[in-house]
Amino acid sequence: MHKYAWTVPGQPAPWVVQRWKSPRHLSASGVIRMRDYQDLIQASFIARFGPPPRHQGLVALDFVFYRRPGGKRKHWKDAHVLAALQKKPDCTNLQKACEDALSDFLFCDDRQVVDIHSRRGLALVGSEPRTAISAYIGT
Repeated sequence: MHKYAWTVPGQPAPWVVQRWKSPRHLSASGVIRMRDYQDLIQASFIARFGPPPRHQGLVALDFVFYRRPGGKRKHWKDAHVLAALQKKPDCTNLQKACEDALSDFLFCDDRQVVDIHSRRGLALVGSEPRTAISAYIGT
């Protein structure tokens, strides 16, 4: 079994679908943010472990997302923190963006994923937004 664990710095970006706002304007800012984040996930892996082998075995993934809540830090009180945890993006969309970044990069196909866990928390004062990723790949 191969185990990889690394941290991706920066605000986690959710998986999004590109949508048309009008016939002449394509809303792509969310898609660009997501793709930039997926590139950062891959670059962080390469910086830690080198170029990845594309594994064929079964995969288990674990994600912990730490996002920075909106608003000014002086207003981060218990009620504000609770409200920030209940807002978008949901854990599933954060998970999908990471899984897509790893599919066809670390493993061949997302059908190899047999176990996946994700949690979402807040990066409060004194900590930075980040994503902790662990991948367990059978041989």
